[in-house]
Amino acid sequence: MTMMWPLPVEGKRLDVAACVAQLTGFVTDAARDGLPAHELERGLWHYLLRLGHELQTEYFALAGDDAWSDGMDSSRLSSASTVPE
Repeated sequence: MTMMWPLPVEGKRLDVAACVAQLTGFVTDAARDGLPAHELERGLWHYLLRLGHELQTEYFALAGDDAWSDGMDSSRLSSASTVPE
């Protein structure tokens, strides 16, 4: 499979390098500020869940109807839960 970064979607692009830089900055700031490890872990998972949600959203936008070729009903997407902020 060929990966193409950043991913284009509806005229905007997800800059994965900027996302990694932001995540690295969070870790650097956490170490500098003495953030407890459990809070760092919570922050990392929160960020990664949001990023995963954005990437999956872009996948569905790029793949269109082909994304549902496994037989899943696309109407179920509207009832999916959202990622908390």
